[in-house]
Amino acid sequence: MGSYFLMSVGTSEDPLPADWYRGGASWREKYGEAIMWHSRPRVGPGDRIVTYAAGSAAQFRTGRIFCVVDVVTEPEPSGHSRWPWQVTTRMLVPGPRLPSCPTVDDIDVQVRSLRFHKSISVEQGREAELLIARAADRTGSLGHCYNGPPPPPGFEPGQS
Repeated sequence: MGSYFLMSVGTSEDPLPADWYRGGASWREKYGEAIMWHSRPRVGPGDRIVTYAAGSAAQFRTGRIFCVVDVVTEPEPSGHSRWPWQVTTRMLVPGPRLPSCPTVDDIDVQVRSLRFHKSISVEQGREAELLIARAADRTGSLGHCYNGPPPPPGFEPGQS
């Protein structure tokens, strides 16, 4: 396993909705499981990215971390005019709705210094994985890990 990074998703002007998985459906339909950057990122296969919901601190008083993904490709050109670099990822730990997700404070990260992505320690990354998984166990996961099909239309966590 490689390094851990914390990466913001969404913007303060256009924050992720509480149902972050459904909110990202149009992105996944258009770009697949890609994460894109303004400049060539310093991530590669085997690295893990803890995703932070940009704008969540304004919504919930403290910023939320909501899933962990594994980087599976080297950075490559994306063809997107705003974000010209991308990597393909695989979701490892999908979390619940944002209000039930752990916070950046829970993994001892200062968000003030987060512009788009930054390196975090292995301990912080593993703690994020554990806390997100526990939150999903308590309240249901919105996403899915890629060892099976996506949730069916109308899927609501916690329903049988």
